[in-house]
Order: sequence, then structure tokens, then C-alpha cells
Amino acid sequence: MTEHQDDTLWQAYYAKVANREPRALFQRLMGALTPGDTPGLAIDLGCGDGTETLALLAAGWRVLALDGAPAAIARVRDSARPADADRLQTQQATFTDAVLPPANLIYAGLSLPFCAPGDFPRLWSKVRDALRPGARFAGHFFGVRDSWAERPEMTFHTADELRALFSSLNIEFWQETEEDRPSAFEA
Repeated sequence: MTEHQDDTLWQAYYAKVANREPRALFQRLMGALTPGDTPGLAIDLGCGDGTETLALLAAGWRVLALDGAPAAIARVRDSARPADADRLQTQQATFTDAVLPPANLIYAGLSLPFCAPGDFPRLWSKVRDALRPGARFAGHFFGVRDSWAERPEMTFHTADELRALFSSLNIEFWQETEEDRPSAFEA
């Protein structure tokens, strides 16, 4: 797939999910924050259409919106309110090339499975290294029975593999969901 085809694919996806609400996991994360969780730096890892980036900005966070798709970065920049521009940084980078600064919150909504399996350990190391003491991480992972699990360019995990990844972190919420429904790519 060429870069142009990839960008076209993502533009079509963004059109399908336009005006969506922040994902349920993100809403749960934001609801779990306490007064001690003063907005600092949040990383939206794989920011996509920018919905969660914009919600973080609206909640007072400084945000690094990171995505490999040029369309995602352009969309986030164009959608941010001028009043939030000084708290928004963007980084167009692959997971391999991403630079993650120390952060108070990292959100990875439906993005981590799109990291190539050979690159995932390095990306996960970057995520772990970027989490400041007391920081929060929330992300989606795809299981080995996912309908896309045969895609060799994507990363899938068993529950035991995920528990090992999170072995030294405090898990506040863990939910496994298995359902049959089309993705926005397929709908």
C-alpha cells in the first residue's frame, strides 16, 4: 500500500466516525481522575480523528497528539480551538520513530494493535519509560481471536501476555470484550 492509499483509507475512516463521542474507555479514564490528577502532559498515542485529543484540551491538559497518518495530524490541528493551540503539540511519526516525553497520562485508543509485532516491545518500552510516577495509562489491545488476528502486520495479545506487560503497574480497570460486529472500516 502506498502512503497516498494509506492516507486515503484513513480519510475515509475519519469521515465514517465524524462527530463521535469520546470512546467509553477514555470516558472511564477521565471519570477516574481525582483532584490530585492535575492536568499536565497527556499523550494521545495514535490520535486518529482527534476526538480524545480535543477532549483532553477542553479538560485543561497539555497534549501531544501523535499519529503516523498525515491526515490525522492535519485533522487535529484544524479542529483545535485557537485558545488551545498553545497546549497542543503534534508529532507525525510511526510507532518506531515516536518520541514520547515524560507524561502524566497516555491514552492509546484502538492504536496499539496497528504496531508491527517486531516493533511492539520497543514501543511498549517507550510507553513505560514515558509514564511519570503516578501517571495513568489507558489503551485498547486486540486479542488473538480478533477477526483481524491473521494480519501479520498487526499485534495481538493473549490475556496472560497483557498481564505480563502490566506486571509492575497498578491496574485500576481491566475489561475483556468479545463481540461480533463490523469495524468502521467494514461498515
